[in-house]
Amino acid sequence: METWPIFRMRRALHMSVLLLLFWGPALRAGSVGASPVIFVESGVAGHGIGAERIDTCMRLLAQEMGVANPLPTIVVIHIDKREADKVGLKNVSAKLRINSGSDRADNYYELWLVGSPTTFEYTYSLAYLLQAHFDLHHPEAEQRAVVERVVRHLDATIAAKAMR
Repeated sequence: METWPIFRMRRALHMSVLLLLFWGPALRAGSVGASPVIFVESGVAGHGIGAERIDTCMRLLAQEMGVANPLPTIVVIHIDKREADKVGLKNVSAKLRINSGSDRADNYYELWLVGSPTTFEYTYSLAYLLQAHFDLHHPEAEQRAVVERVVRHLDATIAAKAMR
């Protein structure tokens, strides 16, 4: 067995520590808690809504409702009112579609956001989605209280993009 001179061992140890310091958090972040949100937005849809905000909303609702991971996959499609008219979404700001697969694991959901919906409108839609996915039966008053708590939290949060 070949032995390494002390300077090579130190260098190898040093490199290992550096690699763990720089790559360790990135490796953990990618493997744990991946976002269930896929966000698609047209260029003229409006602002204030993004994948991070929807993801945060979903996670806060899940925490408030006491549901466990994995969260359902959701495709959020953010369009403006003209585009909404073309696809038959008239006079709505949020529309939820459930796309059923062969089993619950294959299900995915679509949340269509039109223009600039309020935080309450998309939070309420996401709460309904979680109730449907996890087969929860909360009274309307309890669901509304959960939605209002999450809305207050989201409205009190400032996005880093807004500070630019």
